[in-house]
Amino acid sequence: MFIFKIRKILMIVLLLVTAAALPGFLAFADEASDAKASDADGGKKRNFRASPFIVPGYTPEMGFLLAAGGLFSFSTDPDNESLNRSNFNVMVGYSTTGSITANSLWKTYWLEDRLRVNLDLWFKDMPDNYWGVGYENGRYTQEGDQTTAYQRLWWQINPQFLYEVYNDLFLGMNLDFNQTVFSDMSPGVESDPQVQEFGTRNYNGGAGIILLHDSRDMPENAYTGWYLSGSATFYGSYLGSNNAYQIFEADYRQYKQIVRPGSTLAWQLYSRIGTGSVPYAEVTQMGNPWDLRG
Repeated sequence: MFIFKIRKILMIVLLLVTAAALPGFLAFADEASDAKASDADGGKKRNFRASPFIVPGYTPEMGFLLAAGGLFSFSTDPDNESLNRSNFNVMVGYSTTGSITANSLWKTYWLEDRLRVNLDLWFKDMPDNYWGVGYENGRYTQEGDQTTAYQRLWWQINPQFLYEVYNDLFLGMNLDFNQTVFSDMSPGVESDPQVQEFGTRNYNGGAGIILLHDSRDMPENAYTGWYLSGSATFYGSYLGSNNAYQIFEADYRQYKQIVRPGSTLAWQLYSRIGTGSVPYAEVTQMGNPWDLRG
């Protein structure tokens, strides 16, 4: 049985974020000397590239926020320029509501893109609103300090391993470890049937399989090709999960050129279905931060 303490979670996340950011920080700080070395080396390009950023933002849930971090990329085979470049980001943000967020998302390509290893790391500690599960609750529950307000702490560690078994066809496995903790709850949240059934602290651990077809020209910014994935993840006590349930996902995306190169029409069909004892924090939601692409 896995037991995660909040301080340990925060420490782990901060260590992971720091470890991820350190190579990029060093590479950026040493950019001038690398450029001189490149000239002396006959114009050889640097493999590791870093783009630090500090940006303001605003969301209705978090208010005004300031985020800092970087975008980083590298090639696992620098001599082959036709291969996809591996990339990851590191971001830490703080907002006017006292919200703290951190994430690091990795997409890496190995063995001439026959092996893909991805990793999502997330941490959020923020004031939030919970309306309950279901359409009726979402429509009729009034937002307020006495009805929907609470403090949400959430983290996730989600690695994926994919291997190419045929042309553009990948088979792999998915691991998902996440935890949601509710605190400082309003009376409306405390009396919610789902919160009373599942409690205020839910840890979920699951493993599953992924089948993926990916013919996109550039996975991070596709102009042509199509993407079709299906996955099934099973959560249970075998990984220390407090709940036993299953999540099934299907994701179809396609990209078509319009009139001229660079002008692209893209569309997506996505489905996420949960079965079993799905805790309230893990039920499928209408909309998420990954639905839109500009």
